[in-house]
Amino acid sequence: MALLLAVPAAAQTRLFPKAEAFDYPFGSTRTAAISGRIINVSRGESRYGAEREADVSIGDNLPILGFGAGPRPGFLGLTVRVSGRFSLDDPRSALVSNDWVAGIHGIIDRGPWRLAAELFHESSHLGDEYAERFAARRLDWTREVASLSLRRAYGPIFVHGVASYTLVDALPLEPWAAGVGLDYRGDLGGWLGARVRPVVGVFGESQQFAGWLVTTSGRAGIDLETEGRLVGVGVVFLNGLSTQRQFYNRRSRYVGFELRFDW
Repeated sequence: MALLLAVPAAAQTRLFPKAEAFDYPFGSTRTAAISGRIINVSRGESRYGAEREADVSIGDNLPILGFGAGPRPGFLGLTVRVSGRFSLDDPRSALVSNDWVAGIHGIIDRGPWRLAAELFHESSHLGDEYAERFAARRLDWTREVASLSLRRAYGPIFVHGVASYTLVDALPLEPWAAGVGLDYRGDLGGWLGARVRPVVGVFGESQQFAGWLVTTSGRAGIDLETEGRLVGVGVVFLNGLSTQRQFYNRRSRYVGFELRFDW
């Protein structure tokens, strides 16, 4: 609220600006959409081990308050996301864990450059069925994180650099993390009133607490986009540290299929 009150009164009329929403590198496992994945885990981080799993995320990055003139105003926005991992080989499709993110972000666009600052809270919880079956206890993954990212566009190609610092950590762990990403977003023309876009992204991320071990993730597929709405299908992979924060220091490897909706 203090940030909103500090914005000049003339800018306060620009509520919910029509701006390109803040998004993460396409190859990153983070998402600002509704997505479902069916994955084949060849290196399992949980006690289920290698198996088939479902990974579901619901999230959005919403532009709330715009400032500045021109077709690409700067803006402040809201970050919200929850994701859950389910065991498909378990008869009950047990919930393994769920992770929550909520925060705010600010965006400035200058030509092909985009600068984004984000401040967010993370928490993580074990699924009840997983905890009961393995007599496992929840790890207190509670964090407040500040992140800065820079994106440079070269036509349909986007280069990303990301750095973050954990301000508050319940564990605690070493605070720094960094990542780089490369995306391609093409255009194959129209089909049934939608733009058909091939999309490919790869992202590498390292955390100080893991000795800067690189976790590599990626996505490739086709997006159908019309009037700001998007449906995407594709394949995903990950090799490195687990994205489930309850198993933050364990290795994971998977490939799978993704269906994504962004409204």
